[in-house]
Amino acid sequence: MKHLLLGWGLVAAVASGIAADTFRSSGQEMSRARQAFVTNAAAEARQNMIPLHQAMRTINEQLIALTTLPFLRARHDGRLPLSMAERLYLHEQFNGLAARAPVSALYVTTAGYRHDMTDPATGRRFEPALAITAVILNLNQLTEAAQARTIATAMADNDLPAAEGLVIAQHDHWFKATYPKRSRVNDQTVPLLADVIHGPTVEQSFLTDRPAEDDRLVFSSPYFAHDGTYAGMISLVVKEAALATLLPPGDYAVVSPGNGVFAGTLGENTLASSMEFVASARRDPARLYSEAIPLFLPDSRHVWFLWAGQPDTAFTNSVAARAVAAERRHALSTIAAVMAALLAFIWLIEKNLRQSKHLNASLAEARDIAEKSSAEAVEAADLFKSLNDDITRLNIELSDKVQALAEAQDRGTRHHQMTELGTIIAAAAEALRKPLTAVETTVRALRHTLAAADRAVVPELVQVDDGLSRCHVMLFQLQDYASTAAPKTAAVDVDQWLADFLTGQAEGLPEALELNGNLDLDGRTAAMDVQQMGRALANVIRNAAEAMTGRDGRVMALMAGRKPRIHVTTAATARGIEIIVNDNGPGIAPEIIQRIREPLFTTKSFGAGLGLAATDRIMALHGGGMEIASVRGAGARITLWLPDAAARCQAA
Repeated sequence: MKHLLLGWGLVAAVASGIAADTFRSSGQEMSRARQAFVTNAAAEARQNMIPLHQAMRTINEQLIALTTLPFLRARHDGRLPLSMAERLYLHEQFNGLAARAPVSALYVTTAGYRHDMTDPATGRRFEPALAITAVILNLNQLTEAAQARTIATAMADNDLPAAEGLVIAQHDHWFKATYPKRSRVNDQTVPLLADVIHGPTVEQSFLTDRPAEDDRLVFSSPYFAHDGTYAGMISLVVKEAALATLLPPGDYAVVSPGNGVFAGTLGENTLASSMEFVASARRDPARLYSEAIPLFLPDSRHVWFLWAGQPDTAFTNSVAARAVAAERRHALSTIAAVMAALLAFIWLIEKNLRQSKHLNASLAEARDIAEKSSAEAVEAADLFKSLNDDITRLNIELSDKVQALAEAQDRGTRHHQMTELGTIIAAAAEALRKPLTAVETTVRALRHTLAAADRAVVPELVQVDDGLSRCHVMLFQLQDYASTAAPKTAAVDVDQWLADFLTGQAEGLPEALELNGNLDLDGRTAAMDVQQMGRALANVIRNAAEAMTGRDGRVMALMAGRKPRIHVTTAATARGIEIIVNDNGPGIAPEIIQRIREPLFTTKSFGAGLGLAATDRIMALHGGGMEIASVRGAGARITLWLPDAAARCQAA
């Protein structure tokens, strides 16, 4: 009996160890599946924002096209009304726009429009030069007389509602004060204003099953007379409910906190738990995935976002999570079956030992026992065969682990070689930096000395000075890429450090480029080397700026009239702290994203191809990483993240 209990205890201990290893491996697989789910959710959100982005761009482009019409630039007013041909042309443009975007009305107003006053000359209430609130089908197929009757009837029925009139009058006042002359517009994009009108309750909501409000958005852009003075506005009205139809089913919303705009397809649970974060365009830390993606709408006052989110249940119900759970259950079932077989085998051996004591009782009894033992021997042979199969499998697993150990030793050797290479590169960089500093000092002294004497030489000295500065940057990038030493970390308030860092970075960027941030960590600290992290973030911002502006600081033609913007945000997620850099440049081609981390790979004629490789290395030394995503024609997004252990570090 003692041997039986000892054997059973040994089998139970081995089975417990294998089960614990199975739980650990399953947990790692579940973590990888969760990270892949978050990555796929972010990519899906950017894919789903394309119809909305195209509709918003269509509205903006149509406003730009309409504000440049020659007959509007003639400053139409009460003494010079729009002709029937001009009204017909604008109605045809509205028909085409309504087919591509959820636009419900178009208004043309002149400068000084007031919705609540009458014209002193006529005694009538001020009216827009043109009001279009409905699509007229097949308008261009009617005769001229029929077209005139149709347009006249539509104009008689389409008065400007008081709510829209108030917003349009406010837009007119703002444009007249801000852009009285066309010369005040210092960007390639025509100014744009957007405001929301809160309407009465309607029967059905596009957000949820509850009744909703008939809210409307008013987009306005100015047009200028031939002499460059402000002449009036063109305004488009879009219903929030119609805007929400451009979003796919799920937790998506169009948000502009400054305008009070909120339209989407959010479920009841999201409205109850995440409304505060959705309305303010921020991440919800309680969700597995959520983010606010900037929309590239050139609103002159406020920023627009697409808010997307996924609850934890979306992952737990996913195919990947169910597959990992099923694999774990299968492994535990197999371990339980093998354990039961071994316990039975040990019990059988103990039973045979007890029966062997009675072999001398009698020949008949011995014959019976022999026959019984023979049958039990066959069963034992089957158990031995099963045990032998298990031993063979364990030998194979042991061989795999030995091979993994050999690979780990090989990686250790490569790490040692990389350490020696980093030491050599650091020594070489230090040796080069001293003469470069001396040359840089000499060049700056020459610039100061020759500034008044020989101005023709100064541009060349400036170019030399810029080249020396780039050499310094390349030396730092080379050292960062080759470094294997652990960073000298300290607890840092990430938002405060990042605010100071962005202020310094903005001073060195081209004037045409806008750099702003949305910092949302609420004083959270992280353990990091501020010098290395500063160089890593500077590499990312420098790459984004050079993708949108040339070395001379001018906006590249690939920007297609957009003002270059770099938007930096921070967030605390399940894996730690993230610093996200978004730009609205031309984006990165898929074949370039596959190679962009490679050292010495570059698409620029003046780059060394070490910036992002060095950044990747710095984040790896911090225990974090770098992620790169892009939408062609809409911009790129680079995320630098620090792990949970670093994010939880508190100041001493």
